[in-house]
Amino acid sequence: MPFFQISNTKKKKINTVRNTIVAQIKQMLVESTIFVHKNLKINGVGYRAFFTETFDQKLLTFKLGYSHYIYMRIPESLKVSSFTKTKLCVFGNSYNDVSYFSSLIRTNKMPEPYKGKGVLYSNEIVKLKEGKKI
Repeated sequence: MPFFQISNTKKKKINTVRNTIVAQIKQMLVESTIFVHKNLKINGVGYRAFFTETFDQKLLTFKLGYSHYIYMRIPESLKVSSFTKTKLCVFGNSYNDVSYFSSLIRTNKMPEPYKGKGVLYSNEIVKLKEGKKI
């Protein structure tokens, strides 16, 4: 059956599948040639992150204003570097892995809208709300 005799709905489905496959191939080519990175910054008094190593695992330890420390295991496919105690950079080949791990870090302390404290992406701007007026 020639392509021009197919109904419009089937043509749309074929085009969407084709475009998805093309996008995935492009993403695979990009991921195999360059490193993807995301920068995170930690805002807040006493909020910090540092590395600890236990046996063969590398852990990120966070102090984010809770009564306890938060520990996260760094996946083998990713590398995390710390510029200062409040700035992190997550490196890796896969965009999905890098963005997923950085979002996991961010979920530990989302930026709050009144003082802007929490874990933010480096290019993120938090629009602060106005507090109570007396």
